Amino acid sequence: GAGNDGYVSIWYDQSGNGNDAFQTTYDYQPKIIDNGSIELSPSGQPTVRFLYTSPNFSSLITPIGTVDNTNSVSFFMVVEIERALSASQIFLNLSGGSGEQVGVGVTNSGTVFNYGGFLNKSTSHTPSLNQNILYSVMTDSSNFEGFADGSSILTTPIVTISITQNGRISSLFQGALHLGGTISEVILFNSGKADDRADIEGDISNHYNITLS
Repeated sequence: GAGNDGYVSIWYDQSGNGNDAFQTTYDYQPKIIDNGSIELSPSGQPTVRFLYTSPNFSSLITPIGTVDNTNSVSFFMVVEIERALSASQIFLNLSGGSGEQVGVGVTNSGTVFNYGGFLNKSTSHTPSLNQNILYSVMTDSSNFEGFADGSSILTTPIVTISITQNGRISSLFQGALHLGGTISEVILFNSGKADDRADIEGDISNHYNITLS
């Protein structure tokens, strides 16, 4: 009811594979209800808000089995950044091992991908604050490719990565590089989706009122 807040302990995997993202520590759980009202994205859809001030450094943990082959993985996610870009922030990091990371985030230089390392694949893309952004990643037998709002912003040769630790949504690890903003959608595939990317991005962009470029 009015005056009450609600938080996310489990973000359920809708695929039926049981790869639920979770957070058992109350202080670290992201918010879904604020003062009795559902948190909304800039385009008006329900969303999950991630906080970045102590003690509420919000993040969700992804299980090791979320993906089992990073050389054939695709993901799509809708992010709104509210925290100033002067602070480095991670939106998704699929592996917590040193040098064994796959993900996306932002620094004061713009959008950056984790791929075989930490914030090691820079781009010239500068995201806008307080609006939905659609990030996509595709891998195939040769390349890792990153997209923002439908435009390719990074292509780099694939490397072999073994996922040996839990990943994170909205941080590198607890207390480090937390997103300040919202995440409305996270879709992961254990396969390359290059042939389907345009259709998937089209459906997501229509739902969240994102203009693809």
